[in-house]
Order: sequence, then structure tokens, then C-alpha cells
Amino acid sequence: RSREKWLDPAHLHLAQHKQIVHKQHLLVPPLNQPSAHHASNLTGPDPSKTKMRKPHHVPLSTQAVELFQQARALTGAYRYVFPSVRSTARPMSDNTINAGLRRLGYTTDEMTAHGFRAMASTLLNESGKWSPDAIERALAHGDTDKVRAAYHRGAHWQERVAMAQWWSDHLDALRKGADVIQLPSRAAQ
Repeated sequence: RSREKWLDPAHLHLAQHKQIVHKQHLLVPPLNQPSAHHASNLTGPDPSKTKMRKPHHVPLSTQAVELFQQARALTGAYRYVFPSVRSTARPMSDNTINAGLRRLGYTTDEMTAHGFRAMASTLLNESGKWSPDAIERALAHGDTDKVRAAYHRGAHWQERVAMAQWWSDHLDALRKGADVIQLPSRAAQ
């Protein structure tokens, strides 16, 4: 149910309660090495475990923080936000999301866990509200142009924070459905 659907499910299913910085609306996956980004004892991502071999912090919308707080009430006694049903000492399997989608009736041609990232990328780009660079940074993608990548190191953090909130609001609006506006009838005109 996380609103941060563009986050790679391979990271989200490994989320630990201590990685979520509620006050800063931040998820820091996976934990291994000290991070200069935080003054607290939280640790940052092990760059060797990320796609681009660089730290990747994820801004959380207010809705995502609320959902993680609700999850804490259910699984806070355990290390993982999403523990395995077989052993709470382990995270749920990365295939659990795909298995859930199959049980909901989606085929592998219709939706996969990774498909949420593609859907987010498509809708964020088509909205015209966000720079492609910010979207790519949110997905932890690097620049394919090696020369540009060597010089363009911006995280686009403020835009990613706003984008995460917009995405959650957008998903809430889709779930709610359209607001119907009553038009005057022809007889009244």
C-alpha cells in the first residue's frame, strides 16, 4: 500500500523501521554504512547495494509517512516493516508483491511489482509538472550520457519532495474518483 510505488520493490520489501525518518519524511534503504546526511545515528544506504552504486534517499509524502506509522503499529516489534510470514526475523520475499497481484487477478502481462515504477515514470513524465532529471533521480537512474553524468550530480531533492507529495495526492484522487459537476439542464437555459 505504499504511496512511493516508484521505489524499487527490491528495496521496499527490505525496509526496516529504523530506516524511516518520520519527522523528515525520509526513507533510507538499505542500511549498512554511516551517513553524513543525518545527524542522528541512522545509517545511509550501502552504495554497493544500489543500482547506480551511489546513496539513494527517498522523500516520503505525508500519506506514506502515515502508512508507515500504521505499519509500525502492526510490525513495530519486528526489525522489518514487512516481515516474512514464515519468520519475522526475515523480510517478506521480493516475490510477495507479484504473488499478491496474481491473487488480485492481474496477469504478468498486466502488472508486476516493477511495473509500478514504469507506471509512475510514465505518469510523472506525462503530467508535464516535473523535470525528467528529477524523475530519473527518483528512480535512482543515472544519466546515459557519460559526459553529462560526470558533471550533472544534482539530486533534485526539493523537486523530488514535491513530486512525492503530488504523486500521493494524485493516487488519492484516482482512488476517490472524479468530482461530478452538475451542469444546467437545457430547459433551465
